[in-house]
Amino acid sequence: MLLISLTGGIGVGKSTAASLLKQRGAQVLVLDEVARTILDPGTSATWEVSQIWPSVVRDGLVDRAALAKIVFGDPKALAQLNAITHPRTWQAAERILEGWDASGDAEVAVIEIAILANSPRKFSSHLNVVIGADTDVRLERLEGRGLTRDEALARMNNQRPQAELADLADAWLDNSGVIGDLATQISQLWENRLAPYAANLAAHKRIHGLDRHPEPAEVQRCVARLKYYGIQAKDEGSGNLTASQPTDGRALSAAGFVPGEGCFELADPAYQLTLS
Repeated sequence: MLLISLTGGIGVGKSTAASLLKQRGAQVLVLDEVARTILDPGTSATWEVSQIWPSVVRDGLVDRAALAKIVFGDPKALAQLNAITHPRTWQAAERILEGWDASGDAEVAVIEIAILANSPRKFSSHLNVVIGADTDVRLERLEGRGLTRDEALARMNNQRPQAELADLADAWLDNSGVIGDLATQISQLWENRLAPYAANLAAHKRIHGLDRHPEPAEVQRCVARLKYYGIQAKDEGSGNLTASQPTDGRALSAAGFVPGEGCFELADPAYQLTLS
């Protein structure tokens, strides 16, 4: 199953992009929705929150709006909340993804995630798709959701600057315009990259793809994915990597590699990269 992390700052339109990908056949997991269940009544996370911020928990129910006002203006408080919710959220998400993979219900699965940049899992997916938008557009959207301009700016400023997300992006989509523009970009991404990538993974062979050498940043992201799955790789140049130890096939597949002739090949059709 091809796993995509769909990310971007608040107000860029991640949900719109996720909906368009779902229309193309992807299964979509919204990490924020999973996270909300972590603070349901009776959970251990809710109890921990009540010990730190007792004013936001009454009769076992978390006042989420009150909690948001506390943490989005205080980086230390936000870090405390994340330490409580993030590990539990990912455990729950992984159970869902494993179910989809085992059942064969999804060739492409998309995780919609807001805070990928600061996550240790930032290279755990096969591809990172980053949605961007102009600041004024983002503010207008957030004000349309009922936030004041100051509240919207505070939430934006609590996230990594948009320009700094470029190092994460295997694909960057601009959502500053109308939905039709984003839909065209999603369609092109699906046809030219996501669908053939998923087909290569399913076939356990690189049968679709370009033969161009990757850019240095592309190689760096691949090396980071291999490292996440426990494989130390060295860039030998000219689209070739070498591993310093025997490699595990399951880990290689999770990092996007499939068997080739005397080596492993990256299943991403955008460029050619081998691992020996």
